[in-house]
Amino acid sequence: MRSREITIGRATKANQIDVDLSLEGPAWKISRRQGIIKLRNNGDFFIANEGKRAIYIDGKPVLAGNKQKLNNNSVVEISCLRFIFLINQDLITVIRNEAHKVTNT
Repeated sequence: MRSREITIGRATKANQIDVDLSLEGPAWKISRRQGIIKLRNNGDFFIANEGKRAIYIDGKPVLAGNKQKLNNNSVVEISCLRFIFLINQDLITVIRNEAHKVTNT
C-alpha cells in the first residue's frame, strides 16, 4: 500500500481502482469495487466489503457492507483468488509514534 486507503476490484474505463484483481483471475466474479483496505492511525488495517460476493478473511466470510480487521499473515480470499496480507511492522511503528506525538501535543 502506498496510501492509507486502497480500493480492490475490477477496473473498467469508468472505474479506476488501485488493485485490479481481474488481471489475476475470473473478472466476472469480482465487483468493480469489491473492497477497500484502510490503515487507521493506531496502525490497524481493516477491509470493508463493498461488493456483492463475500470476502473471506482466514476462512471467515465478510459479507457486503461489513468490515473486518486484517492481521499480519491473514489469508484474504476474493472469488477464487487467495492472498497473504503482510504488514510492514517498521512502518506501523513509525505511524503509531507519529499518531502518539500528535495526540500528546
